[in-house]
Amino acid sequence: MISALKTGKDIRPLQTPQVLILSGLTLGALADRLWVENGFLGAGFVVWASLFAGAANAITIWRTGALSRELLAWSALGVCAALLLVFRSAPFVIPALLLLTLTSAAMGMMQTNGRSLRDTDIIEHLRSLGRVPRKALLATAPLLARLELGLYIRSPRLRTALRGLLLALPLLVLFSLLFASADAAFSHYAERFFTLLQQDALEHLLIIGILAWLSTGLLAGVSERHYLVERKTRRLLMLGTEDTAVLLGMLVLLFLGFVALQLGYLFGGAELIQHSAGLTVAEYARRGFFEMVIASALSLIILVAVARSDCNPRVFRPLGAILLACVAIMLISAAQRMALYVTEFGLSLDRMAAIAVMIWLAGVLLLFTGTLLMGRQRDFAAGVTLAGVFVVLLWALLNPAAIVARVNLDRTLQDQQPLDTAYLQWMGTDAVPTLMNRFELLPQDAQCQLMPWLRQYELPYREDWRWWSASRAAATKAVQKNAPELDTIAESCGR
Repeated sequence: MISALKTGKDIRPLQTPQVLILSGLTLGALADRLWVENGFLGAGFVVWASLFAGAANAITIWRTGALSRELLAWSALGVCAALLLVFRSAPFVIPALLLLTLTSAAMGMMQTNGRSLRDTDIIEHLRSLGRVPRKALLATAPLLARLELGLYIRSPRLRTALRGLLLALPLLVLFSLLFASADAAFSHYAERFFTLLQQDALEHLLIIGILAWLSTGLLAGVSERHYLVERKTRRLLMLGTEDTAVLLGMLVLLFLGFVALQLGYLFGGAELIQHSAGLTVAEYARRGFFEMVIASALSLIILVAVARSDCNPRVFRPLGAILLACVAIMLISAAQRMALYVTEFGLSLDRMAAIAVMIWLAGVLLLFTGTLLMGRQRDFAAGVTLAGVFVVLLWALLNPAAIVARVNLDRTLQDQQPLDTAYLQWMGTDAVPTLMNRFELLPQDAQCQLMPWLRQYELPYREDWRWWSASRAAATKAVQKNAPELDTIAESCGR
């Protein structure tokens, strides 16, 4: 068994294409039944993600005779991200969780192909992310070409004809749909040709074919071992003592001058901002936040590149430490600007996402200080990826839409600030329970604006289990609990 893994030979190389294609077809058909109709936000997608993770691990064990603990851990993370989609439906949260599922597939694919998380760099992690869609799109065709039809069909000509048919069918369907849309005459004949087939059946077959193709490619990427040899670290940048000193020295001087101004703003308060910069507090906050975050991120990227350039550590460490201190102060300044901005304009999901990015950057800064700045190349990239995973999970668990709703409702009730009712509705069901806790205290005009939106959640929530969402169920429960009060308010609004 061990010798087979070392030499790059699979235990069952001949049957592998058949197993992967059959598994992909099954997953494609299940995806059509479980989640395609209603998207990712439902229990059906969790079931499908669990089945996909189970298939990837089972095929890996079947091929190698051993369980990959790394693949199992990343599979569990992907299923957890899919499960969180049942509880969260707010914008910005959904793409973050989908990115987390993509990351879990990428890291699992990287580690089952012989690359350790601790011994890889950020560039390889990014390449792994790009490898996931590439495998999904391109890895199925080679499997079809390797399909051993001879195990079941004796005639060589029939085997090659069937292989060609398998490759041609999805292309024929795709181009037929395109040509039918482009030309009325072709569309007429195509409709006559497909009269024997129901339109829904044809659509389902097309969807199943596409999803089976993608699922097979992903399974091939996750479960196949390519037995990569240890690659030498390629230095994209080589810096000597003088290069490092000039590059970092000039950056340090610039950053120190900028940070000196920020220290005055940080400790001087709003009056100093208005007197020195000639700006209102709101203009000051709006003007500099994103620039500060981008500058901090770019600074860290530059420091990582210099640390990997085989530079003189006696020059790099003191100058890098000063630059890191400046970046830390810039992040503190950005946080202060965000606090001022929220005080002036309220909280939103994109501002919460920016706060999450800042927290991640702060973690990266600490990781850099403890690893690359000390000359330790290992663990930095792994720490950056795991810190990103932790921040996304924490952000989703905290329910950012509920936090945004609570902060903005408090501003309305305590500070008499106007309430953006359209934004509350845009955030979706995650914000409804928090809104209902304070709904009776809101001004009447805000209540009347929100009433039509809340009315849609008064009916009992009896969704098919595949589309069931905990977020929608919680919103329905909160509205129904306050139904008598809502009826009274609706009468006062004339609805």
